[in-house]
Amino acid sequence: MPEPLVFPSPPRRVLAAGHGAFMAELEDGIVAARKGDLMPSKICVPEEKGERLLWPLGTDRCVTLAPGGLVKIYERGRVAQRHSGIFAEDDELVGTTEPGHGQAAILLGRMTGDPLLLPSPEYRFLVLKHTAEVLAQPSLRLPRKPVGWGLHPGGSVIFVLVRGEESDQCLGLPLDARPAEELSPPPAVAGKRASGMAVEPSTGTLALTLMGKNGHELGLIKTPAKSPTYNPLTTGLEPLDQPVWSPDGHSLSYRREGKHGQDLMVVRVLRAAPKRVAALQPGDETLWLDGATLGVVRWDKLQRVAVP
Repeated sequence: MPEPLVFPSPPRRVLAAGHGAFMAELEDGIVAARKGDLMPSKICVPEEKGERLLWPLGTDRCVTLAPGGLVKIYERGRVAQRHSGIFAEDDELVGTTEPGHGQAAILLGRMTGDPLLLPSPEYRFLVLKHTAEVLAQPSLRLPRKPVGWGLHPGGSVIFVLVRGEESDQCLGLPLDARPAEELSPPPAVAGKRASGMAVEPSTGTLALTLMGKNGHELGLIKTPAKSPTYNPLTTGLEPLDQPVWSPDGHSLSYRREGKHGQDLMVVRVLRAAPKRVAALQPGDETLWLDGATLGVVRWDKLQRVAVP
């Protein structure tokens, strides 16, 4: 296994930047590294404290969200563009999809109601071009954080997995003014609770980690379809969580609760033979760097893991 890359300080957010590269948000700046680099290079020092990395634009430019809702595009270490009126002042960044097809979906959260009584959380989505131009602002508001979500590669719908009291809902959220529609689950999925969902970047196939009476499984649902089918890839007694598609759509990574801790597992979709590629510790973050390499972020280090 190669030597890990060491950050100057623990990163708050690490995102793939294409071709094995990545970009990371640190306490005092944004850094990037190309495939094979053992030390990251500083891209910029944000103008304001509290700026968040939205997504990279290669390894030398990036888009950030500043306090107050201002969006900035940094080039050569300086702000090249500013965009206001996109975010509310109290919006908090929860997560973004991996940018693809020139656009990315953003999940935002905020507290609503009287802060002195019982404020309630509210979550909503935005879809932006890489250049910070707004493509869609769906009207759906959620009272709790989705279990999983992702933008269909066709750019017309966001799939959202919502945890209910007795059952889960998978919603198709159109990017126009139409209301959200619930996807009818295949019979093989009915009655099972989901712990995670991911949307394949080129076909829109859904990957779900499920828990049923007979154990845990990872499976695929083809979308969109009037009668979606379910194809289980793995089954077992250990809980599974956090499925993530590789950039090429050929593999899935996920976490498995083993006897001695968490394992990082990978399954090739066409071969369906899961393999353990790394041991994980609580708090570890994982991401695909390219179709054959995963990154495991632990404290102030990123370990590259080759996928067999």
